[in-house]
Amino acid sequence: MDVHRAGGSGPDGSFFFSGSSYSYGVIQAKLEDDGVGSAAVLAFVGSMSSAALSIFAIPNSAIIRRFGARRVLIAGGLITGLGEILAGFAVKSIPGLFITYGVVTGAGYSMIYMVGCFA
Repeated sequence: MDVHRAGGSGPDGSFFFSGSSYSYGVIQAKLEDDGVGSAAVLAFVGSMSSAALSIFAIPNSAIIRRFGARRVLIAGGLITGLGEILAGFAVKSIPGLFITYGVVTGAGYSMIYMVGCFA
């Protein structure tokens, strides 16, 4: 069986997506302890990444059709990693966290998730 077609048994990236996206509470607790922001504001940063998953879903489905699941999965992993690395440099800035973790990482999560749903 060809694992690059729908119905294949190859990995779809959801192992990375699930572990990374559902662990934001650990990051949030540390940011609260450091006095970066209130629990409500920091929770909104994490929620933004989940919202970005849905916001970018339709454009990402078109991107998957055009470039293929493998390329989009790789790009999604790179974008997610880039967003998380950049968020590491923005830990003292709430607007920086919104952009890096909320939007950039959320866009990468969406690419990874949509490959699992689409392919």
